[in-house]
Amino acid sequence: MQIRRQGAVGDISGVPFLMGVLGGSFWLRYGLLKMDYTMIIVNVVGVSFMAFYCVFFLVYSLPKGVVLKNREVSTLPLPMCVANFLVSSQWCLYGNLVADIYIIIPNGIGMFLAIVQLSLFVVLPIRENEKSPLEKLANWFTGRSKLEKKEKDLEGGECSTTPPPSPQKVANSIDDDEESEINERFEKLMAETSSTSDSRRGSGDFMGRPPSYKSRSSSV
Repeated sequence: MQIRRQGAVGDISGVPFLMGVLGGSFWLRYGLLKMDYTMIIVNVVGVSFMAFYCVFFLVYSLPKGVVLKNREVSTLPLPMCVANFLVSSQWCLYGNLVADIYIIIPNGIGMFLAIVQLSLFVVLPIRENEKSPLEKLANWFTGRSKLEKKEKDLEGGECSTTPPPSPQKVANSIDDDEESEINERFEKLMAETSSTSDSRRGSGDFMGRPPSYKSRSSSV
């Protein structure tokens, strides 16, 4: 479905389809040797589907890249990896039930390889320039994700939600030198105001006082 939507195989690997055909064929041959109808029926269906997938892949085939080179798992089909793990584990269980070591060993190896593939989805990011689920989990535990969110908010120009400081805190922030300087200026201003008022009061008394006639008579 993914190949059909994008019109090409892109970076999707065709190895799982080829291995499905080869593995199913070998298991079908083994089932025929033992005349185990459970293995025969299942692998006939599996080989048929895988052969169809290979033909479909060849039709849409184009040059591709690799997962470890790009350091991301967008090219790795997760549903097929999960199905591979489930199928291998079920066949391994079936081998234990029938006590057949030739079924247990190869499917045990396939189950291990499927676990390795699934672990890549935890260690590597899904797409380039993204974080892997393991890294996101580590950031969540350490609280780093919240810090990065705040940094992004600041870079985006969002307003800070911190309330403005109270007048009391602003007043307390003035140091002793500034406070003494303000007091000196206030006292100087009060002194100048007081001297100005005294001079105005003296000139008013002089202008308002009548002239002395005694001085006139003496002069006459």
